[in-house]
Amino acid sequence: MNYKQIGNKIREFRMEKNLTQEEFAEQIGISVSYVGQIERGQRKASIKTLESIGSRLKVPLPVLICELKEAEHISCIWNEKAEKLSLEDKKTMLIVFELILDMLNANRKEERF
Repeated sequence: MNYKQIGNKIREFRMEKNLTQEEFAEQIGISVSYVGQIERGQRKASIKTLESIGSRLKVPLPVLICELKEAEHISCIWNEKAEKLSLEDKKTMLIVFELILDMLNANRKEERF
């Protein structure tokens, strides 16, 4: 595992949530210095700590520890679940998915006005 890369990802996701290291450390129950060391790749975090970090940042563990982007992870899960469906169920899911996309797009258009 590349701990520097994992730390960089954690820092990026934390900053996207507008959390300081102090706030983040308090929320996951570790020290500020430990957060800093993890983010710099100087210390290894236990799986339990990485799970806490991922949970608080709403980032799946595989996205944190692998060279996997969040969108790729979502696609993998989607494909995994879809391959177990019958053809008829896949067709139904496609119809539902298209309806949801239409609703999301309509909401976005309303928000712009």
